[in-house]
Amino acid sequence: MLREKIDFLKTLRIFSALNDVQLERIALISEAYNVKDRAVLAYQRDVANSLYIVVEGRISAYQMQDGIEVKVDEYNPGEYFDEQWLFGEDVHPATIRAEGDGRLYMIREEDFELFVEDFPEAVLDMPEFVWDELDHTRSSPAAPDVYRKLELLPGENVLYESHRTWLLLVTGLFGPILALLFGPLVMWLLVGYLLKLSLLYIAIAIGVALIPGAVLTLWRYLDWRNDYLIITNYHLVHREFQLATFESAIIKIPHDQVQSISVLRAGIIPSLLGVGTVRVTTASAGDGLNFDLIQNPDEAEATLNEARQRTERLDRSRERTAVRQAIEGHFNVIDDLTPFDEGEQIAARQSDLPDTRVDPGRKADFETITYRRHWMILLKSTARQWLAVVTVLALMAFSLTTFPSFWLPVVIVGLLLLLGLFGWIYYEFEDWKNDLFQLTSTMVVDIDRLPFRLDEDRKTADLQNVQNVQVSRPNFVATIFGFGDVTIDTAGANAQIVFEDVANPNRVQSDIFARRTQILRRQRMTDAVTRRQEMLLMLDEYHQLSEQRKIPRMTPFFEDERPSEPDNQA
Repeated sequence: MLREKIDFLKTLRIFSALNDVQLERIALISEAYNVKDRAVLAYQRDVANSLYIVVEGRISAYQMQDGIEVKVDEYNPGEYFDEQWLFGEDVHPATIRAEGDGRLYMIREEDFELFVEDFPEAVLDMPEFVWDELDHTRSSPAAPDVYRKLELLPGENVLYESHRTWLLLVTGLFGPILALLFGPLVMWLLVGYLLKLSLLYIAIAIGVALIPGAVLTLWRYLDWRNDYLIITNYHLVHREFQLATFESAIIKIPHDQVQSISVLRAGIIPSLLGVGTVRVTTASAGDGLNFDLIQNPDEAEATLNEARQRTERLDRSRERTAVRQAIEGHFNVIDDLTPFDEGEQIAARQSDLPDTRVDPGRKADFETITYRRHWMILLKSTARQWLAVVTVLALMAFSLTTFPSFWLPVVIVGLLLLLGLFGWIYYEFEDWKNDLFQLTSTMVVDIDRLPFRLDEDRKTADLQNVQNVQVSRPNFVATIFGFGDVTIDTAGANAQIVFEDVANPNRVQSDIFARRTQILRRQRMTDAVTRRQEMLLMLDEYHQLSEQRKIPRMTPFFEDERPSEPDNQA
């Protein structure tokens, strides 16, 4: 059965260039369904997040236009739709309905993204606009490195990206460019005209004169290039980088925590040049987020507002789908779309498989992820002790060589000193090991514990109260070795939790938002279930009263539908 599935998938244009290993993975993530005649696969305005592949039968798309159902497309065996939903959720523009019994495969967005990450070399025949969508996710091999460094979530697309205005870069480069232009001229005049040295010395002098201007030009460009504002379909991301100290800070704010976004322009000139400041406020105790001197800040404001509206639209679609499914379940409506028995369970959903990426300082255990401080912090805290150990060993060696007759007291004193130093090192190791940061399914936990459990300080915060998360690398060593602080802001004053000196803080930040998204979805589902239960009870009572004709009719009958007997209305 798997071989037949692979052979069929290879006939599709989108997968025709894949090798056998890649095709097998596509077959594993393709869910097979039997479809009954007139079965509705998706309603207009449902969430669209899958690729549909027709194996048998025919599927049509219908739109309601001015109250009239219009057939807008048709798909036959060997055809599929729609690739763009594999790299970003959207809303179904039409109702998808089967025309006769048949069979289809469905590939979900999160599974396909994992496929692209595992096989970046895979050749897929997709339209250019779909590749453009892919290039704005973490999955694409052609995506900028910054998207991977930010640890974008599955299904997260970059909608907007901007650095500070190019005018700031031009202003900063004015001095270095002058140095590049006039430095060699001055050196030529000095070495060649005044000192009258040979061409070799003139060339060396000009080369030396070029170095300061070139270094300063590169410095100013990198300093400008590494400050940016990014808006995704989930978050607003702001990064600041100080090249002089190699200090960096990345702050992420979920869309649902943004209270307001405004554009500020200080003066006539910034207004004429289209330059301004984007200011975002949240419910946290901080002063909000400011990204100043940005080109076309109105576009950033419009993109964020559009992304928030899109999120609300998708949430309404999920709620509508959940309500419909609850009504169908309450009235025992038969599901026309049933999983197809392929003879064996081919594989688990790829998106349900555990994340196997190796990350030092991170341990995932069931529902809890535990983080430790980076090993460089342990090395820093024990550096003096290890230096003392080396010093004691050197003094012992010198004493035993110089005064061999005193070997016994030298060995005893040396061993006592070494025992004390190694005890001190072990204490520092325990102190380092006992500082833990944990992320559970519902909260973040900061545990500061003294060695040998002498004392413990524990701070916790609910994930659903997280307003924003900031990653900061305070110096050159932290940037080079990939560790830093993760500051978690929650609503209210003095409501901060700081994960200090953790390895790969960007991954920690991503984990927090992934867990936060999960808990908010579960909370919405729980609230929706409660509302649907009340609604279904009301609907059931209405249905019974309607069947007994106890509810008065609110609109008149048409002539051809007037009952032969008078209504028994209350």
